Amino acid sequence: MFRVALEAIITMTVLLVARAIITSIVRSISSTNFAGSRPQAESSSNSKTEERARTKGTLHRDPVCGTFVPETSPFRRDLAGSTFYYCSKACRESHSLVTHT
Repeated sequence: MFRVALEAIITMTVLLVARAIITSIVRSISSTNFAGSRPQAESSSNSKTEERARTKGTLHRDPVCGTFVPETSPFRRDLAGSTFYYCSKACRESHSLVTHT
């Protein structure tokens, strides 16, 4: 009985150490690849800059699904003196169905 318990403890210890070693190796490889690809991402074309520029601004909560949407969203509606911002055309249309009925 003592031998079984001792083998179980040793096995769990070996597995935990192996997991810690593998995790540190994977993290170091991931951080190395990420750091190595960073200069490329910064020197990419202007289209990436334009994409980021479109998402700047104050965030508003979509009244239908609850996601946060930037002020620059093309899906918005002025209704009863309030401006509603939507994440998609589907959310905008479903909100109009709810507000008009």
